[in-house]
Amino acid sequence: MIQFDPKAPSAIKWPEYSPEWSAVSLGSIDPSIWTICFSPSGLGFDNGCVMALLTSNMDLSIWMATRNALKGEWIKVVDVTPILLSIYAPDPSRATTTQTLCAQIISITWSSPADFALQPTPNIDTSLLVAGTRAGSLLFFRFDAKKATVNILGTVKVSSQWITHVAFSTWILVEPGICEGTVAYATSAGRIGLVNVRQTIQQGEAEAPRTLFGLNFHIQTTFEHMKGLVIATNAAGITALKWIHPPDRSPVLVYNTPGLVRLWSAPASSTEHWGGSRQFLLKAPRIHATSSSVHPVTGLQYIAARDSLLLCLLDGSYHVLRSFSTSPELQIDGEFSTLQITRSAREVFERVELMTLRKQEKERENEGSKEKEKEREKEIGFRDVNRMCAMGLHDESGVVAWIHEASRPTDFSYKHDAKHNSMFVVARLWDDLTDDAFLIHAVEALLACRTARGLAPLNILRSILFHMRSGPLLERIHTQLLAILSIKEMDTAVLDVVFPEWDGQMSPEFRADMRGSLLRHLSGWDALLSMRMRLLLADYAWKMTGDPKKRSEYGHVAQTLLTTISHRNLRSILKHLGAISSAFTLEDVPFVLRMVVQSVLQGSPADLAKEGERLSGIVHAMFPPEQQASTWDHLDERCPACNKAIPLTNIITAECPNKHIWSRCSITTFILTTPDVRTCIGCTRKAFLPGSSRNNAAKSSLPEGLRGWFVEELLEAVQRCLFCGNAFVTVL
Repeated sequence: MIQFDPKAPSAIKWPEYSPEWSAVSLGSIDPSIWTICFSPSGLGFDNGCVMALLTSNMDLSIWMATRNALKGEWIKVVDVTPILLSIYAPDPSRATTTQTLCAQIISITWSSPADFALQPTPNIDTSLLVAGTRAGSLLFFRFDAKKATVNILGTVKVSSQWITHVAFSTWILVEPGICEGTVAYATSAGRIGLVNVRQTIQQGEAEAPRTLFGLNFHIQTTFEHMKGLVIATNAAGITALKWIHPPDRSPVLVYNTPGLVRLWSAPASSTEHWGGSRQFLLKAPRIHATSSSVHPVTGLQYIAARDSLLLCLLDGSYHVLRSFSTSPELQIDGEFSTLQITRSAREVFERVELMTLRKQEKERENEGSKEKEKEREKEIGFRDVNRMCAMGLHDESGVVAWIHEASRPTDFSYKHDAKHNSMFVVARLWDDLTDDAFLIHAVEALLACRTARGLAPLNILRSILFHMRSGPLLERIHTQLLAILSIKEMDTAVLDVVFPEWDGQMSPEFRADMRGSLLRHLSGWDALLSMRMRLLLADYAWKMTGDPKKRSEYGHVAQTLLTTISHRNLRSILKHLGAISSAFTLEDVPFVLRMVVQSVLQGSPADLAKEGERLSGIVHAMFPPEQQASTWDHLDERCPACNKAIPLTNIITAECPNKHIWSRCSITTFILTTPDVRTCIGCTRKAFLPGSSRNNAAKSSLPEGLRGWFVEELLEAVQRCLFCGNAFVTVL
């Protein structure tokens, strides 16, 4: 929930800075939300995203979810426009029109994170928020989550007209550590130009040299306004601008003017692909009274399986460009064509709206109301327009999501903002769901996963899990899916990681360095993400399969993956413990010994057991026997119900001699004896809250083994489930 207050005192009063007509803000009469764009994951609360919100008064602000990003409240964390005014026009009484226009933002976009091909992936934000201003400049921001502010990385003057649209391509890896992206911008005069952005990740600085657990990463960003224009001028104006990325070719810039869709691509390096400019005249099917091809575009989606571009206009019509990467052309009729998809969407609209009218009529009858509906007839006909507000793909097999509003403009009736009522619809408009297509999609998702993208397994696999609910499909692909999930990858990268032994002084900088290293090694490996995704698929297939034999096979695969992931996590923790053993205190010993015991449990690899034995010897040599006696007692926990000793024989659950069963923390393996926990939204495993999220009462109820500084940093570092890789939520 976004509690946007149009009368908030933070709204900028632009006449105080410039009375000129060029700086007038008509949106200040009744401010409303104009544009919203979301950051990549990892910048907000619970490792989620943040949101940039631009109003009709040209006020830019950053918002963040507090607890539940879907149903909970979003709060404003920073106002960006006042920051710009403090730079460009610190004194409103002396501000010039040009200075004011530099702070008036009218278009925004947020880039994807850059993948520098480094493993483990550095936990550093590499995304950029780009804003176009009325002064004709592009502003590049980076959000600072720790300080809850934005940093201006650069300003590029590209035009003397307003920047009405901006679009950021995905990052292209030039070489390990260097990525490039391209910003396309459109001006109010109909011109389109490009700005090249290069990011270089640098390892260590003069004032911040190499640290014990890695390198102090920072990013150097440079900008270059590229010569020449994609389009010199267009009196009709640009209505949409977006980069499309077909596989195995250069990106394609798609932009629209009323009635036309235009394409541009850099010169092709292959004869199979095209380069330069293309344009196509749209022809809108006559589905209602106001059908027209000059309506603005409300959705642009590329379908890789069909190599087609799907456009949606405000009037509810869909348009298809097939052979997009090789020889694009409009597909007017036939299979997967403009006519077919438009008519299918119109049928869904009529069915949904008719159901809504019938439901409203029934509610009025139940309430005993005899008032007749005067605004609309009780049937959906040619005069009813399905105004499409937004469109996107749920997957590439034909499931499309959109937001529409039913209207009847031929009545010339006015409806103020409070009465507008939109509907969110998810429907299948065509059917490409075959067994082979599903398996190919699953394999591509597992092979193409990158931790640098910041996505959790549920985000990547959502459409696959949706289709796995189909029993017949799961029955047919059982053998192939089992083979995909059973792939054993010999990933030895973590075995080669060696940390030098630390012998310095404890400091906040050292603890922050170790916390960052734990985060990188527990969540930054692509191979580990792939294993977590396969575990999620195996668990879900086990739940959805009714055949006992097949369920047993899925269970065996899931258990193998679970064991492998557990050993991988434990190995990373033991390596960190071994490096900082000189900093152990008595409060750290219970957790250290738990890791040692876990390393020698049945089924543990030999190298893991050897690492645990070495760590055990270090601990026993550090503390005299009289100190060990009281501390070692915390290795066997006490049952919260009967106070019986519970040995550590299982890292998932704890069972006392009286058969009381308790869940263990998925991070520390201690028994969960407090309600102040976080729960994984994927596998529902629970873990203790990090220290920054606990109140004093919650801290006092923690087991004594959780009082050490290392386990505190471990709980802070783990932001997603160590087993399935999905986000945590706090229920209470």
